[in-house]
Amino acid sequence: MACDTLKQKVKALGNRSKRYNDRVKRYKNNQLYQKNPKQFFRSLEGTTTAQEEPPTAENMHRTWKQIRESEGEHDDTAFWIREAELEANKYTMGEMRITKYDIRTILKKTNNWSAPGPDGIHNYWWKYFDCTHRILANIFQRALTNPSVIPESLTVGITHMLPKGEKSGNPKNYRPITCLSSVYKVLKVLTGVLTLHISRHIGQHNILAREQNGCRRDARGCKELLTVDSLITRQAKRKQRNISMAWIGYKKAFDSIPHSWLLNTLQLYGVSDALIKLLRHLMNSWWTRLHVNINGRTYTTEELQIRRGIFQGDRLSTLWFCLSINFLSKLLNKSHHGYIIEKRHNTKINHQLYIDDLKLYAANEDQLMSQLRVVASFTETIKMEMRLDKCAVVYVKRGKLMQGKGMLVQDGIEIQRLNTEETYKYLGIKQGLEIKTAETKTTFRIKFLNRVNKILQCKLNTKAMVTSINTWAMPYLAYSFGVVK
Repeated sequence: MACDTLKQKVKALGNRSKRYNDRVKRYKNNQLYQKNPKQFFRSLEGTTTAQEEPPTAENMHRTWKQIRESEGEHDDTAFWIREAELEANKYTMGEMRITKYDIRTILKKTNNWSAPGPDGIHNYWWKYFDCTHRILANIFQRALTNPSVIPESLTVGITHMLPKGEKSGNPKNYRPITCLSSVYKVLKVLTGVLTLHISRHIGQHNILAREQNGCRRDARGCKELLTVDSLITRQAKRKQRNISMAWIGYKKAFDSIPHSWLLNTLQLYGVSDALIKLLRHLMNSWWTRLHVNINGRTYTTEELQIRRGIFQGDRLSTLWFCLSINFLSKLLNKSHHGYIIEKRHNTKINHQLYIDDLKLYAANEDQLMSQLRVVASFTETIKMEMRLDKCAVVYVKRGKLMQGKGMLVQDGIEIQRLNTEETYKYLGIKQGLEIKTAETKTTFRIKFLNRVNKILQCKLNTKAMVTSINTWAMPYLAYSFGVVK
C-alpha cells in the first residue's frame, strides 16, 4: 500500500514537472519567435552539429590571417581589360545625394533584432528614432567628399565562423559571416544606400549579364536556373542530341578576390569617383575578429586586417562580387559556343551563373574545352582559384551519358568527369545528365517532414505555428516545384 502511494506521488510529481517544463518551453519559444524569427529558426536548424573538436584560437587566427591579409593584385595586362576601358565611357553614374528618405527606405527592409556588430546596437533603434536619419544622412553625404570623417571603429566587425558540415577540425572548413556595427549597416553608404544607387546605375545601363541571376531584380534566382537547366537536359535526352556540360566552383570566392580588382571593376563600370574614393578609404580600415561557438566551446581571436576579399553577410558584397565576375559572361558570350536549343532561330545557351556557381553548356567536347580555357584564363587574371574538387564535366552523345577520364584544361587544372552513377550537387539539387528524381524527392520529403515535426514540438501558439510552417518548412518543399517531377 505504501509502495503504491509513493509510486503515485512520483508519477504526480513527474507530470507536474513535465507540465512546468512544457510551459517554460512554450513561453520561451513564443517569445523568441515574436522577437527574432531568424534566431528561432536557426535554433531549430541545429547547425552546430560538428563531430570534431574545433581548431584552437591560434590555429584559426593563423590560417585566416594568411587568407585575408595576403594582398593580391590582379593582372592588369589582360586584353579584355583594355577593351573594357575603351567601353567605360558608355557608363556614367550621376551625382549621388544621400537623403533621409534613402535611410528610411533601407531601414524598412531590415530586421529589428538581427545580430548587431561590436557596437551592440540593434536596427530597431535606428529604425524608430527617425530624428537621427537626417543628421546621419548629412554626415555620410560629407563622407563622399571627405572619407576621413568616418571613424575607423565603424568598419571593425565580428566574424562568426560557421562549420561546413560535420568536419570542423580544419580552420578552412568554415564559412565566415561578418556582423558589422549597426551604423555601418543601417546608413548603407557601403551596404544599403550605396547598393541602392549602384543597382539603379546597373539597371539604367543594363550592365549585369542576363546569365547572372544572383542579384537580378524580378528573377526567381536558383529556381529559374534549375528550371532552364532541367528543360535543356530533358530535351537533349529526349531528342538524343549531343551536349557537353561543366560545373565550376571557386575556392573561397568572397574571401580571396583582390581589392585591386574590386575597385577597378567599379571604375570600368563608371561608378562615381567619390564612391570609389570612399570605398578605398573604408577598405583600408577593414578589421575583424573571428568568433567560434561549437559544442559548448567559445572563443574570439585577435583582430586581423582584411586586405583581400569582402565581407560575407554585407549587402553590398553580393552585388559587388557579381560585378567583379560579370566580365566572364561577356568573354563566354563572345566565343559564340554553346548548346543550340532551337535551330530555326538559333536560340543558344552557353552558361548560367548564380553569384559564383557557374554551369557551362556546349555542343561538343571541343567547344567545352574552349570555354573552360576562357574560365581558367579569367580566373588567373583576377587572381582567384578554381576549386577542382567542386568542378566536374559530363559528355552526352545521342542522349546518353559517356564514360571516360577527366578533362585536362591546362597544366595543373584537371577537372573530374562524372560517370553514370555519380552526381553533382548544383544549386542544392543532385544531378548528372538529369536530376536524380527519386533520390531528390526522398531528400526533400525527409527534410520537409523533419522541419514540420520540429515546429510542432516547440509548442508555439496556433498563429505562430501556422506562420512558421509557411515560412520555414513550406519554402523548402516549394523550391522543388516545377523542377522535380
